[in-house]
Amino acid sequence: MKKTLLSAALLFILFCTKISAQTTVPTWYVIPPTNGCNGVWAVDASVFGGCGSVSTYIMSPPGCVQMTNNTVADTTYWVLCSFPCNLTMMGPSGIACICGTGTVTGLEPTSSEYIVTAYPNPTSSDNGWNILLDGPGHSVEVNIYNSVGQLVSTQSTQNADQIFRISTTLFNPGTYFTETVVDGAPAYRQRLILTQ
Repeated sequence: MKKTLLSAALLFILFCTKISAQTTVPTWYVIPPTNGCNGVWAVDASVFGGCGSVSTYIMSPPGCVQMTNNTVADTTYWVLCSFPCNLTMMGPSGIACICGTGTVTGLEPTSSEYIVTAYPNPTSSDNGWNILLDGPGHSVEVNIYNSVGQLVSTQSTQNADQIFRISTTLFNPGTYFTETVVDGAPAYRQRLILTQ
């Protein structure tokens, strides 16, 4: 009898209580701030978009991120003001999503710190790829390799605009790998897909 009452009570609680799902938003990469709010926090746009109705943002430490966001392709960017930063997003039924920058060791500059993203990905041969840098004026070299590791193109400039365009009109459809070097820092590598 006691087991039956206990089971019935548990079922009643489950039916009457909203159980909120907690989702972790993956961090693609972080460019730590060096002076105020000049850092970048890039997260998975599709997971962030699935957080639903968010009414409250809890930051640790307070004010570590500005919640105005910009979404390009599969990535949402936040302005990062301090590092590390943890963010809890609350909806009507409790915690909707959580996200953390993690920690970074060895802060020697790499080209990934200058690059926000390459987009669109995939792209067509008519559109090409755009590499969005953290600002204009950088020296940029992009080496593009096909799927078997052959160098098919090198494109460079000494004084890039914030968006560095890669022409793909002479490429065949397929998977490519890019090595982008900004201001001589170690290469940033990315897999890009070219459609018809």
